[in-house]
Amino acid sequence: MVDLRALLAENPTVEFETMLRQTGAGSKCTACLLNLEYHYTEMQKGNEVFRKSFFKQRPRQKKSIKRRCFDFIDSLCPMLRTNLSNTMPVIYGSGISQSVIVANDANFYDKHKKPETVTVELKVRNSQGKCIYRENFSVDTLSPLEIVVSDFLANEPVVSDDIPLAIGSVEVRRWWDRPTVRGTTRPQVVIDGPDGCGGVHTQGARARGETYYTTLFRPADDRTFISYNNCSNRPININLSYPHLGEKIPECEILFRNETIPAYGARFYEIAIPTEFGNIEEETAFDIRCKADGPYKALIFSAPPNLTNFSVDHPDSS
Repeated sequence: MVDLRALLAENPTVEFETMLRQTGAGSKCTACLLNLEYHYTEMQKGNEVFRKSFFKQRPRQKKSIKRRCFDFIDSLCPMLRTNLSNTMPVIYGSGISQSVIVANDANFYDKHKKPETVTVELKVRNSQGKCIYRENFSVDTLSPLEIVVSDFLANEPVVSDDIPLAIGSVEVRRWWDRPTVRGTTRPQVVIDGPDGCGGVHTQGARARGETYYTTLFRPADDRTFISYNNCSNRPININLSYPHLGEKIPECEILFRNETIPAYGARFYEIAIPTEFGNIEEETAFDIRCKADGPYKALIFSAPPNLTNFSVDHPDSS
C-alpha cells in the first residue's frame, strides 16, 4: 500500500490500466488485481486533481459528412412504431433454472430520451410446439422484467435417459403503443445451475440455410449440445452433421441427424463422437453444421459431464 500511495502522490491523474502497464502488476498473476483496484479506487475518492481530470469534458469529434447526411434524413422522417420478436430455447432439469430478462432503457440511459412503456408478451412452448404458458407484461424504464420460464416445462418429458432435460422454447414479443426511442431492450437469457450460470442475448431467427459452430473434442471434460427451434407455423426439416474436420482427418466419417420438427417445436441433440473414432485426439477443433429448410434458431450448449452448469452461445450472425 505504501508503494501505491507513493505512486499516486507522484502522478495523481494516472489511470488504473496505465498504472498496471507501468508497474507490471498483475502481469504474471491476476489474483491481486481485484484488491489492487479496490485500494486504488478508495485512495482516489478524495483526490480532487484526479476527479477534475477524469470528469473533464472531452472535445467532441467532428461528424463525418455521411453521418451528418443520415442525421438530416432522420430529422425529416417521422418516427414509426415497431414490433420485435425473438425465439430462444428453454431447458429444464434437476437444479437447472432458466430466466428471461427484458429491460426498457434508453441508449446510455439518457434521461432526456426516456422510452415509452413497452408491452412484453411471453409464450412458452414444449418440444412439440404446444403453448403451455402465455402472459403480457408492461415494462417501464429502470424496472426490468425477470421471470423464470423453465418451471413451465417441469411436467414435460426429458430428452432421453442420457440427457435428463426437458426442452422447449420461449417467444418474446415486444411492442410500444406509441413511437419512441429504444436502447437496452434486447432480451437476455440466463441459465443457472448448481455450479455456475451462463447467459446470452436473443437474436432473430435465421430464414433458412446453414449455420456452423466450432468446438473442441474434450469428452472427459465437456459435453456439447445443439438446440433447434422451429420459428415458423409449419414443420421444417433439419439436418445436423459433424464432425467436419476438413483436411485434419480426411478419412473420418461424418455423422448425420435428420428430423422433421413440428411447428414451433424444439429439439436438443448431443454432439457425441463414437468411440470407434479413436483417431481423433483430445482438444481437436471440429465444426458442426446446422441446416434447415425454414425459419429456425440453432444454439450451442456446453456443460460438464454431470450437467451442473451450462454455457450457451449463438452464431456470429443470423
